[in-house]
Amino acid sequence: SRRFDIIVGAVTAKDDSFVQVPLFEDQLVCIMATDHPLGKRSFVRHGDFRFHKFITHVEKAQSRFYQHALRPRGVEPKGVMTVNSPQAIIALVAANFGLSISPAWAIRSAVEAGIVRARPITDKGQTISWRAVHLKTGQMPVYQQSFIQRVKRLDVEAIRALPDNPASAA
Repeated sequence: SRRFDIIVGAVTAKDDSFVQVPLFEDQLVCIMATDHPLGKRSFVRHGDFRFHKFITHVEKAQSRFYQHALRPRGVEPKGVMTVNSPQAIIALVAANFGLSISPAWAIRSAVEAGIVRARPITDKGQTISWRAVHLKTGQMPVYQQSFIQRVKRLDVEAIRALPDNPASAA
């Protein structure tokens, strides 16, 4: 039985029974309290996480950022806090409990409201590719096709250009 018609995410499905439709590219950013010392810099380094708690929505073993960016570089955060709610992560970061990561588009409103500050990860940034994934079998309903086309036409550059991020102003 089908539990989902379509999934939008930044993970590549490694199964031939799925169709993956590229939607847009985005930047993964580090989020921190507005008065955090790293906020004075134009970007953060992977090694900066060594000195701070890492607040994440999944356990460390499931965190792609930890497994693919920090661990291979020998970076072990000062601690890891797993919090399932994006709003709670933002509140903890804003209260200076640690650093977190987020797609730029998802954190934009909190940055604009002055709740948190965001910085690119490394001077080149860390790109993530968003995709719509659905089963190959069966005909996709028109409303789902329309949804995919609308998301692909979004002005993602404007959405992810964080006003508090010096790198996005260049």
